[in-house]
Amino acid sequence: MKIAFVTSENDYGALNFEEWGGVEKLKSLKKKKDFSHSVKGEELFSVQFMEFGSVDPKFVEFIKDQIMDYDESKDVNFYIIEE
Repeated sequence: MKIAFVTSENDYGALNFEEWGGVEKLKSLKKKKDFSHSVKGEELFSVQFMEFGSVDPKFVEFIKDQIMDYDESKDVNFYIIEE
C-alpha cells in the first residue's frame, strides 16, 4: 500500500491538501517525491510518500473510523494512493 502522509506546521494541513485537489491532483501531477505546498511563504501542507506491504482495507477503515481523532485529522491525515 502506498500512502500520502499529510502534515503542516500550521493548522488544517489535511484540509488544505483536500482543497488543493487531494489525491486526484497528486495522481494527475504524477508526484512521487515528498514536497511542501506554500502560499505567500506560509506552508499550507507537506506530503510524505510512504509504502507498506499488504494492508487490509478494512483495517484502514477501522483506524480512520475508530482510532483517529476527527479534529486532529484536519491537521494530520493519510490518504491511500495505491492499495
